[in-house]
Amino acid sequence: MKKIIALFIFTLIFSTFLMSAEVGVLLKVPGITWPGTAHRVSSTLKAIEGVNIVNTSVPRKEVFVKFDDSKVNVKKLLSALEKVGYKAEILKNAKWDLI
Repeated sequence: MKKIIALFIFTLIFSTFLMSAEVGVLLKVPGITWPGTAHRVSSTLKAIEGVNIVNTSVPRKEVFVKFDDSKVNVKKLLSALEKVGYKAEILKNAKWDLI
């Protein structure tokens, strides 16, 4: 019986891992005009649980965000930016296989 319970718990944990995926999104943020604004955008996004990587480009006015889609979604990222005064639009979405 203990083996069955252990197998069930292992399967549950493993299936949860497989259902979540790292997702990347490239955002256009016209309000990024100098390094200070890039830092504010970056720190706003990094503060969100599930966000793993944030790279900003001042010349291109773009932000690449890599995140765990089981914890956060693009709508929440856009909403967080709007709350601090930045409008953003999605340029590209991508999903990576972790296996």
